Amino acid sequence: NTESLFSTKIKLKIILYKNIPLDSGLGGGSADAAALFRILLKIYNLKIGKQSIIEFLIKIGSDVPACFFSENLFLSGYGNVMKKNKNNNKKVWVLLLKPLLSLSTGKVFSNFLGPFSSSNQLDYNYDNIVKDMKKNKNALQNIAEKKKEFVDFINYLPNRNQIVGPRMTGSGSSVFIL
Repeated sequence: NTESLFSTKIKLKIILYKNIPLDSGLGGGSADAAALFRILLKIYNLKIGKQSIIEFLIKIGSDVPACFFSENLFLSGYGNVMKKNKNNNKKVWVLLLKPLLSLSTGKVFSNFLGPFSSSNQLDYNYDNIVKDMKKNKNALQNIAEKKKEFVDFINYLPNRNQIVGPRMTGSGSSVFIL
């Protein structure tokens, strides 16, 4: 029960040194929130079930539960439905690039009219994930593409001889190439 966590007065001084750029779509804030929650559970020796953890952390952000469990997962719903990905043992090089442009997650979602991409019916393995990524792009990328700087940046990047060409991370503005 997460209520027991909040019935205890907690006084902490937290100093956070961020190495992940703000508004980059890399989940840095979510990972920080998940790490802090993990620390609180450990410090106060709280035993909370997985579903209660998910229900609590989803209120902070849709990717916070995935950051908390820190596993190779497939997420659906609003990040509250998790399934372990056991079929992906491939090692892949990822080039991660952050343009000078920053995108606020809140603003990206407030401008997003949908739809999110529909889930595919493929078995989740490396080959099918690559097929899906070649066919679909991040549903939020249309918001970023309203900014000329982002369009110029992504169009400048190589789009051949890669497993998957440039794709925006999360709510942007970072881009990855496999």
